[in-house]
Amino acid sequence: MPRPPTASTALATEHLAFIGGGVSITAGSCDRQRQPSMARAIGCELSADGQRLRLLFCPQRAQALLADVAASGRIAVAYSQPSTHRTLQLKGRDGRVEPALAGDAALLERYAQAFVAELAPMNFPEAMVRVLLQVLAAAPVAVSFTLDAAFSQTPGPGAGARLP
Repeated sequence: MPRPPTASTALATEHLAFIGGGVSITAGSCDRQRQPSMARAIGCELSADGQRLRLLFCPQRAQALLADVAASGRIAVAYSQPSTHRTLQLKGRDGRVEPALAGDAALLERYAQAFVAELAPMNFPEAMVRVLLQVLAAAPVAVSFTLDAAFSQTPGPGAGARLP
């Protein structure tokens, strides 16, 4: 059974805006033998207090990650802006796999539009970005977790620094 978080972490307004924008979202976990799993998230929303996150995944593309999070509760999520390489990493220890919600279609579309807008100046066609984010099943699946730790992972001398 996952341990509850030991410390409360809240993100600054600038970080909340960043992770809610057109960033690439990749999540990782591992199994009991420490074999890693990862998958691209296709949407993200935050609780009003900024401490709980909910990520959407295509279940066919995230099978191993979903199994690992369900078994351990552990998840690390990298949010990276392709145009600048600015990257934040958020971690949780109480991840739960949950079914899709009624409003998830709108969340998926908001994220897709933001990611398309981020990649358009780099000549990535909208159709290509939408295939990357495509949900192959009838519905996405969600992982929610309480923010336990946050780090700057932007390449350079500050990479790995814990966010205040």
